[in-house]
Amino acid sequence: MAVIFDVEEYDTELRNMKEAARASAIRESLRFGLVTDKKLAKKLKHIHGPNWFPSGAFSTLIVKRYDGQVYALDLIEQSA
Repeated sequence: MAVIFDVEEYDTELRNMKEAARASAIRESLRFGLVTDKKLAKKLKHIHGPNWFPSGAFSTLIVKRYDGQVYALDLIEQSA
């Protein structure tokens, strides 16, 4: 799932993610989620904290594996 706080900054990334999701749609065990609502992003950050939002960022990419392990990547830090 990608949580994007400022949509204007990530136009190309959002387009690429949507294309990847469409190309992967035949895989039953793979799901994509995209959050662009700022209120929902803040709520998710409040609920999941640093597990999903490293370095205090609001824009993040979250991957949850089949075994429940969660990985989070701060999109602001990675784009700098």
